[in-house]
Parts: sequence; structure tokens; C-alpha cells
Amino acid sequence: PDAIFSATDHGALGAIKYIKSIGVKIPEQVCVVGFSNEPFTQFMEQSISSVDQSPLEMGKKAARVFLEQLEQKGKEKIVKEVVLTPKLEIRQSSLRNI
Repeated sequence: PDAIFSATDHGALGAIKYIKSIGVKIPEQVCVVGFSNEPFTQFMEQSISSVDQSPLEMGKKAARVFLEQLEQKGKEKIVKEVVLTPKLEIRQSSLRNI
């Protein structure tokens, strides 16, 4: 494969460990990207690219909706669509000189 996208940063770390063990170069031969932007991804010997899903902002918005529903006191249910734009943090594991 040209690249691996993992559903978690820990999965990306495991993939990197295995890929390196079989002699494949990252990112020259295979790029790796994780998901969640865990703090450790920035501090690895080779930092890991990751999608940041803004968990703090997600929690704040969920709490606001929850509090609004509590204020309704059994009245009509509040239905809201909340969209948070994820951010791709590009780091060494996917930087390739083309």
C-alpha cells in the first residue's frame, strides 16, 4: 500500500512499529496517519500525522444540548445537528518529498 490510515493513533503506532520491523521506510515507501491526535503523536521520534476531532469542543457542545434539554422539563425534545470540522495534523509519518 501507498498509505495506511488507522482508526486510532495507537493503531497507527502499532502499524509503524511493524512496518519498520520488516524494513519498509516511513514515509518514503508508506505513509501512516492516525485518528484522535493523542498527545504522544507529537513527541515520537518520528511524529505521527493524525486527524484531530476536537474532543473538548465536542464535549462542550454536547453539554450545551444536554442542558437545553433539561430546561425543557419534559416538553418537546430538542433535535440539533452539530457539525465539527476535523483538522488533519500533518507530521513526519506522512511527509513525503515527491
